[in-house]
Amino acid sequence: MPHFAYFSSVWHSCLKEDSDRLEKLHERALRYVFNDFCKGYDSLCSKVGYSLSCRRIQDMLLIIFKALNNSMPQYIQSLFNMRENKKILRGRNKLVLPVAKTTTYGLKSTCYIAARAWIALPENLRSVAEFACFRNELSLGVIKD
Repeated sequence: MPHFAYFSSVWHSCLKEDSDRLEKLHERALRYVFNDFCKGYDSLCSKVGYSLSCRRIQDMLLIIFKALNNSMPQYIQSLFNMRENKKILRGRNKLVLPVAKTTTYGLKSTCYIAARAWIALPENLRSVAEFACFRNELSLGVIKD
């Protein structure tokens, strides 16, 4: 499984065909591991606890958490900026969503997808202070396809 997870946050925005190929390969690996050739891909993923796309988003959220808590190099920290709220309106600890000028290099960029996923997290999860607690909460299935 480490081959699927190695720096997956960068290649998350690959082509749909390539993503489908990776998911198909993942499905074949799960079928072999569990010796189950009858059930669907979703039930196999529920045995493991995630699909590859959920895992990639989860990895991006872990990188954001480390960047916001000064556990990453400065060049990665500079990719994510916290939104400054003068009033408490709709939540705290939200990121500034980068301006997307194009679809390929804007809406499908790692920074944009990661910031959008961070904003979609529940507020109690965004305000967790410890990395281990954050990782455990994410592994409980907060991310859905």
